[in-house]
Amino acid sequence: RAGGTGESIRGFHAGVSTVSAIWRTRGLQTNYALVMGSKLVGVSPEIRKPFRIAPVRWDWLAGLFVLVLLAWVVTDGDWDFFPHAHPFEEYFDAQARSLSHGRIDVPLEAIQFERFERNGKYYGYFGVTPSLPRMVLNAIMPGMYGRWSRFSMLLGSLAGMAALFLLFRKLENLLHPNGGLWTLLRVTLIVALFVGSTNVFISTESKFYQESIIWASALAFTHAVFLFCYLSERRGKWLVLSCAAAFLAFNAKVSSGAGPLAALLLLDSALLIPRARWREFWGVAREGAAGRAIVTITVTLAVSAASWAGLNY
Repeated sequence: RAGGTGESIRGFHAGVSTVSAIWRTRGLQTNYALVMGSKLVGVSPEIRKPFRIAPVRWDWLAGLFVLVLLAWVVTDGDWDFFPHAHPFEEYFDAQARSLSHGRIDVPLEAIQFERFERNGKYYGYFGVTPSLPRMVLNAIMPGMYGRWSRFSMLLGSLAGMAALFLLFRKLENLLHPNGGLWTLLRVTLIVALFVGSTNVFISTESKFYQESIIWASALAFTHAVFLFCYLSERRGKWLVLSCAAAFLAFNAKVSSGAGPLAALLLLDSALLIPRARWREFWGVAREGAAGRAIVTITVTLAVSAASWAGLNY
Protein backbone atom coordinates (compact mmCIF):
# COMPACT_ATOMS: atom_id res chain seq x y z
CA ARG A 1 0.00 0.00 0.00
CA ALA A 2 2.95 2.31 0.64
CA GLY A 3 4.04 1.90 -2.94
CA GLY A 4 0.54 2.59 -4.19
CA THR A 5 0.33 5.67 -1.98
CA GLY A 6 3.60 6.99 -3.42
CA GLU A 7 2.38 6.49 -6.95
CA SER A 8 -0.86 8.29 -6.07
CA ILE A 9 1.07 11.22 -4.63
CA ARG A 10 3.29 11.38 -7.71
CA GLY A 11 0.21 11.22 -9.93
CA PHE A 12 -1.44 14.01 -7.95
CA HIS A 13 1.64 16.25 -8.34
CA ALA A 14 1.75 15.53 -12.07
CA GLY A 15 -1.92 16.47 -12.42
CA VAL A 16 -1.40 19.71 -10.51
CA SER A 17 1.60 20.57 -12.69
CA THR A 18 -0.42 19.91 -15.86
CA VAL A 19 -3.32 22.09 -14.68
CA SER A 20 -0.87 24.85 -13.68
CA ALA A 21 0.82 24.72 -17.09
CA ILE A 22 -2.53 24.93 -18.87
CA TRP A 23 -3.60 27.82 -16.63
CA ARG A 24 -0.36 29.72 -17.26
CA THR A 25 -0.66 29.12 -21.01
CA ARG A 26 -4.22 30.40 -21.08
CA GLY A 27 -3.20 33.33 -18.92
CA LEU A 28 -0.40 34.21 -21.33
CA GLN A 29 -2.80 33.91 -24.25
CA THR A 30 -5.28 36.15 -22.47
CA ASN A 31 -2.60 38.72 -21.65
CA TYR A 32 -1.32 38.58 -25.25
CA ALA A 33 -4.84 39.13 -26.57
CA LEU A 34 -5.30 42.07 -24.23
CA VAL A 35 -2.00 43.62 -25.30
CA MET A 36 -2.68 43.13 -29.02
CA GLY A 37 -6.23 44.45 -28.67
CA SER A 38 -4.92 47.49 -26.84
CA LYS A 39 -2.39 48.10 -29.58
CA LEU A 40 -5.09 47.84 -32.23
CA VAL A 41 -7.13 50.56 -30.59
CA GLY A 42 -4.06 52.60 -29.72
CA VAL A 43 -4.41 52.31 -25.92
CA SER A 44 -1.68 51.10 -23.57
CA PRO A 45 -2.69 47.94 -21.68
CA GLU A 46 -1.44 49.44 -18.44
CA ILE A 47 -3.17 52.82 -18.86
CA ARG A 48 -6.84 53.13 -19.77
CA LYS A 49 -7.74 56.70 -20.72
CA PRO A 50 -11.23 57.83 -19.70
CA PHE A 51 -13.81 58.54 -22.42
CA ARG A 52 -13.84 62.19 -23.39
CA ILE A 53 -16.53 64.15 -25.20
CA ALA A 54 -15.32 66.10 -28.24
CA PRO A 55 -15.15 69.87 -27.71
CA VAL A 56 -18.12 71.91 -28.85
CA ARG A 57 -17.70 73.53 -32.28
CA TRP A 58 -19.39 76.84 -31.65
CA ASP A 59 -18.90 77.91 -35.26
CA TRP A 60 -20.87 74.86 -36.45
CA LEU A 61 -23.64 75.63 -33.98
CA ALA A 62 -23.68 79.25 -35.13
CA GLY A 63 -23.88 78.12 -38.76
CA LEU A 64 -26.77 75.79 -37.96
CA PHE A 65 -28.60 78.56 -36.13
CA VAL A 66 -28.12 80.94 -39.08
CA LEU A 67 -29.36 78.34 -41.59
CA VAL A 68 -32.50 77.64 -39.54
CA LEU A 69 -33.17 81.37 -39.23
CA LEU A 70 -32.67 81.94 -42.96
CA ALA A 71 -34.91 78.95 -43.75
CA TRP A 72 -37.64 80.54 -41.65
CA VAL A 73 -37.16 83.87 -43.44
CA VAL A 74 -37.04 82.34 -46.94
CA THR A 75 -40.23 80.31 -46.40
CA ASP A 76 -42.15 83.17 -44.71
CA GLY A 77 -42.45 81.00 -41.64
CA ASP A 78 -44.45 78.19 -43.23
CA TRP A 79 -41.38 75.95 -43.88
CA ASP A 80 -42.58 75.12 -47.39
CA PHE A 81 -39.46 75.11 -49.58
CA PHE A 82 -41.25 74.07 -52.78
CA PRO A 83 -44.48 76.07 -53.16
CA HIS A 84 -46.14 76.76 -56.47
CA ALA A 85 -44.55 79.68 -58.27
CA HIS A 86 -45.61 83.21 -57.43
CA PRO A 87 -45.13 86.09 -59.90
CA PHE A 88 -41.50 86.51 -60.99
CA GLU A 89 -40.47 83.16 -59.43
CA GLU A 90 -40.48 80.94 -62.52
CA TYR A 91 -38.28 83.03 -64.78
CA PHE A 92 -35.21 80.83 -64.33
CA ASP A 93 -37.30 77.70 -64.90
CA ALA A 94 -38.53 79.16 -68.19
CA GLN A 95 -34.99 80.17 -69.12
CA ALA A 96 -33.74 76.66 -68.31
CA ARG A 97 -36.40 75.17 -70.59
CA SER A 98 -35.34 77.55 -73.41
CA LEU A 99 -31.66 76.74 -72.89
CA SER A 100 -32.49 73.04 -73.20
CA HIS A 101 -33.84 73.82 -76.67
CA GLY A 102 -30.92 76.06 -77.65
CA ARG A 103 -32.77 79.35 -77.12
CA ILE A 104 -32.64 82.15 -74.54
CA ASP A 105 -36.09 83.78 -74.87
CA VAL A 106 -38.80 83.17 -72.28
CA PRO A 107 -42.62 83.33 -72.25
CA LEU A 108 -44.17 86.71 -71.50
CA GLU A 109 -45.78 85.52 -68.26
CA ALA A 110 -42.36 84.55 -66.88
CA ILE A 111 -40.79 88.01 -67.30
CA GLN A 112 -43.82 90.36 -67.59
CA PHE A 113 -42.88 94.07 -67.58
CA GLU A 114 -39.15 93.37 -67.02
CA ARG A 115 -38.88 92.08 -70.58
CA PHE A 116 -36.93 93.12 -73.62
CA GLU A 117 -38.79 92.41 -76.82
CA ARG A 118 -37.07 91.61 -80.10
CA ASN A 119 -38.67 90.07 -83.19
CA GLY A 120 -41.72 89.06 -81.20
CA LYS A 121 -39.68 87.22 -78.53
CA TYR A 122 -39.16 88.20 -74.90
CA TYR A 123 -35.87 88.29 -73.06
CA GLY A 124 -34.67 89.11 -69.57
CA TYR A 125 -31.47 90.82 -68.46
CA PHE A 126 -30.64 88.19 -65.82
CA GLY A 127 -27.82 85.72 -66.25
CA VAL A 128 -28.12 81.99 -66.69
CA THR A 129 -26.33 80.71 -63.59
CA PRO A 130 -29.50 79.97 -61.52
CA SER A 131 -31.01 78.33 -64.62
CA LEU A 132 -28.24 75.77 -65.13
CA PRO A 133 -29.14 73.37 -62.29
CA ARG A 134 -32.83 73.71 -63.21
CA MET A 135 -32.08 72.25 -66.64
CA VAL A 136 -31.22 68.95 -64.96
CA LEU A 137 -33.70 69.13 -62.08
CA ASN A 138 -36.72 69.90 -64.25
CA ALA A 139 -35.74 67.17 -66.71
CA ILE A 140 -35.68 64.64 -63.87
CA MET A 141 -38.70 66.04 -61.99
CA PRO A 142 -40.89 67.95 -64.46
CA GLY A 143 -43.62 68.33 -61.85
CA MET A 144 -41.34 70.65 -59.87
CA TYR A 145 -41.29 73.30 -62.60
CA GLY A 146 -41.44 76.77 -61.04
CA ARG A 147 -41.03 75.54 -57.46
CA TRP A 148 -37.28 75.82 -56.89
CA SER A 149 -36.86 79.48 -56.00
CA ARG A 150 -37.07 79.27 -52.20
CA PHE A 151 -34.81 76.25 -52.02
CA SER A 152 -32.35 77.95 -54.37
CA MET A 153 -32.23 81.02 -52.12
CA LEU A 154 -31.28 78.91 -49.11
CA LEU A 155 -28.67 77.01 -51.12
CA GLY A 156 -27.09 80.32 -52.13
CA SER A 157 -26.57 81.23 -48.48
CA LEU A 158 -25.28 77.72 -47.77
CA ALA A 159 -22.72 78.04 -50.58
CA GLY A 160 -21.42 81.28 -49.11
CA MET A 161 -21.23 79.71 -45.66
CA ALA A 162 -19.27 76.72 -47.01
CA ALA A 163 -16.76 79.14 -48.53
CA LEU A 164 -16.42 80.93 -45.19
CA PHE A 165 -15.71 77.66 -43.37
CA LEU A 166 -13.09 76.84 -45.98
CA LEU A 167 -11.47 80.21 -45.31
CA PHE A 168 -11.43 79.47 -41.57
CA ARG A 169 -9.69 76.16 -42.22
CA LYS A 170 -7.04 77.70 -44.47
CA LEU A 171 -6.34 80.48 -41.97
CA GLU A 172 -5.95 77.91 -39.18
CA ASN A 173 -3.42 75.95 -41.26
CA LEU A 174 -1.54 79.13 -42.18
CA LEU A 175 -1.58 81.18 -38.97
CA HIS A 176 -2.37 78.52 -36.30
CA PRO A 177 -4.73 80.69 -34.26
CA ASN A 178 -6.34 79.15 -31.18
CA GLY A 179 -8.11 80.03 -28.00
CA GLY A 180 -11.43 81.59 -27.16
CA LEU A 181 -10.78 84.75 -29.14
CA TRP A 182 -10.47 82.81 -32.41
CA THR A 183 -13.69 80.93 -31.63
CA LEU A 184 -15.47 84.20 -30.89
CA LEU A 185 -14.19 85.69 -34.14
CA ARG A 186 -15.48 82.74 -36.19
CA VAL A 187 -18.92 82.88 -34.60
CA THR A 188 -19.11 86.66 -35.00
CA LEU A 189 -18.19 86.50 -38.69
CA ILE A 190 -20.78 83.81 -39.43
CA VAL A 191 -23.59 85.73 -37.76
CA ALA A 192 -22.50 89.12 -39.12
CA LEU A 193 -22.07 87.94 -42.70
CA PHE A 194 -25.38 86.11 -43.06
CA VAL A 195 -27.67 87.79 -40.53
CA GLY A 196 -26.09 91.19 -39.94
CA SER A 197 -25.83 92.05 -43.63
CA THR A 198 -28.25 92.60 -46.51
CA ASN A 199 -28.28 88.82 -47.02
CA VAL A 200 -31.15 88.38 -44.58
CA PHE A 201 -33.21 91.13 -46.23
CA ILE A 202 -32.61 89.70 -49.70
CA SER A 203 -33.83 86.34 -48.41
CA THR A 204 -37.26 87.73 -47.54
CA GLU A 205 -38.34 87.25 -51.17
CA SER A 206 -37.44 84.66 -53.78
CA LYS A 207 -38.18 86.50 -57.01
CA PHE A 208 -35.60 86.45 -59.77
CA TYR A 209 -34.19 89.79 -58.58
CA GLN A 210 -33.21 88.37 -55.18
CA GLU A 211 -32.18 84.97 -56.47
CA SER A 212 -29.70 86.42 -58.96
CA ILE A 213 -28.24 88.73 -56.29
CA ILE A 214 -27.82 86.06 -53.63
CA TRP A 215 -26.11 83.63 -56.00
CA ALA A 216 -23.86 86.29 -57.51
CA SER A 217 -22.80 87.46 -54.03
CA ALA A 218 -22.15 83.93 -52.78
CA LEU A 219 -20.14 83.00 -55.88
CA ALA A 220 -18.15 86.25 -55.78
CA PHE A 221 -17.17 85.53 -52.17
CA THR A 222 -16.39 81.92 -53.05
CA HIS A 223 -14.15 83.16 -55.86
CA ALA A 224 -12.23 85.35 -53.40
CA VAL A 225 -11.69 82.41 -51.03
CA PHE A 226 -10.51 80.14 -53.86
CA LEU A 227 -8.17 82.85 -55.11
CA PHE A 228 -6.71 83.23 -51.61
CA CYS A 229 -6.16 79.46 -51.49
CA TYR A 230 -4.38 79.60 -54.85
CA LEU A 231 -2.09 82.48 -53.90
CA SER A 232 -1.17 80.83 -50.60
CA GLU A 233 -0.71 77.25 -51.85
CA ARG A 234 0.08 77.57 -55.59
CA ARG A 235 -2.13 74.63 -56.50
CA GLY A 236 -3.76 74.68 -59.90
CA LYS A 237 -7.11 73.32 -58.72
CA TRP A 238 -7.74 76.45 -56.67
CA LEU A 239 -7.16 78.66 -59.70
CA VAL A 240 -9.57 76.57 -61.79
CA LEU A 241 -12.21 76.75 -59.06
CA SER A 242 -11.64 80.49 -58.69
CA CYS A 243 -12.11 81.04 -62.42
CA ALA A 244 -15.26 78.89 -62.47
CA ALA A 245 -16.77 80.80 -59.53
CA ALA A 246 -15.96 84.14 -61.20
CA PHE A 247 -17.59 83.04 -64.46
CA LEU A 248 -20.75 81.84 -62.67
CA ALA A 249 -20.94 84.99 -60.52
CA PHE A 250 -20.68 87.19 -63.61
CA ASN A 251 -23.42 85.19 -65.32
CA ALA A 252 -25.66 85.43 -62.26
CA LYS A 253 -25.50 89.22 -62.01
CA VAL A 254 -23.06 91.34 -64.00
CA SER A 255 -22.59 94.04 -61.38
CA SER A 256 -21.70 91.50 -58.68
CA GLY A 257 -19.56 89.31 -60.93
CA ALA A 258 -17.53 92.16 -62.41
CA GLY A 259 -15.36 92.32 -59.29
CA PRO A 260 -14.10 88.72 -59.52
CA LEU A 261 -13.28 89.18 -63.21
CA ALA A 262 -11.40 92.38 -62.38
CA ALA A 263 -9.36 90.46 -59.80
CA LEU A 264 -8.53 87.80 -62.37
CA LEU A 265 -7.55 90.51 -64.87
CA LEU A 266 -5.10 92.00 -62.36
CA LEU A 267 -3.61 88.56 -61.68
CA ASP A 268 -3.35 87.90 -65.41
CA SER A 269 -1.54 91.19 -66.00
CA ALA A 270 0.81 90.48 -63.10
CA LEU A 271 1.75 87.18 -64.72
CA LEU A 272 2.08 88.66 -68.20
CA ILE A 273 4.20 91.71 -67.33
CA PRO A 274 7.80 90.50 -66.78
CA ARG A 275 8.70 92.86 -63.96
CA ALA A 276 9.74 91.33 -60.65
CA ARG A 277 8.54 94.24 -58.53
CA TRP A 278 5.15 94.25 -60.26
CA ARG A 279 4.72 90.53 -59.66
CA GLU A 280 5.88 90.84 -56.07
CA PHE A 281 3.38 93.65 -55.48
CA TRP A 282 0.51 91.39 -56.55
CA GLY A 283 1.87 88.35 -54.68
CA VAL A 284 2.93 86.24 -57.67
CA ALA A 285 6.70 86.75 -57.48
CA ARG A 286 7.37 83.00 -57.11
CA GLU A 287 4.87 81.80 -59.66
CA GLY A 288 6.27 78.68 -61.31
CA ALA A 289 3.55 77.45 -63.69
CA ALA A 290 2.81 80.92 -65.08
CA GLY A 291 1.98 79.65 -68.56
CA ARG A 292 -0.91 77.44 -67.49
CA ALA A 293 -2.21 80.10 -65.12
CA ILE A 294 -2.18 82.72 -67.88
CA VAL A 295 -4.07 80.42 -70.24
CA THR A 296 -6.67 79.51 -67.59
CA ILE A 297 -7.34 83.11 -66.60
CA THR A 298 -7.35 84.46 -70.16
CA VAL A 299 -9.79 81.79 -71.33
CA THR A 300 -12.08 82.58 -68.38
CA LEU A 301 -12.08 86.29 -69.19
CA ALA A 302 -12.72 85.66 -72.88
CA VAL A 303 -15.54 83.17 -72.30
CA SER A 304 -17.18 85.48 -69.75
CA ALA A 305 -17.12 88.39 -72.19
CA ALA A 306 -18.45 86.18 -75.01
CA SER A 307 -21.27 84.84 -72.86
CA TRP A 308 -22.29 88.35 -71.84
CA ALA A 309 -22.26 89.53 -75.45
CA GLY A 310 -24.18 86.46 -76.60
CA LEU A 311 -26.91 86.92 -74.01
CA ASN A 312 -27.33 90.65 -74.63
CA TYR A 313 -26.71 91.04 -78.35
